[in-house]
Amino acid sequence: YIKPVWITPAGEWVDPLKDIKAIQTELELGLTTLSEVLGKKGKDLEEVLIQRQKEQELLEKYKLNSTTNEGKK
Repeated sequence: YIKPVWITPAGEWVDPLKDIKAIQTELELGLTTLSEVLGKKGKDLEEVLIQRQKEQELLEKYKLNSTTNEGKK
């Protein structure tokens, strides 16, 4: 049998920076998991990791930095 996972819609952001910092703190303290955080956004952890790996490979191929998108010197 497959165990269903019910994901409720996320609420509206009032202060996105505070929300992100709160999530980061919860992750650091072990109070939540990446799967739970992504699940609240309707995303799957494995799919996100696969996509991030593809993007990282493309950035390396074209000698780009993921944070600035500038070429490596």
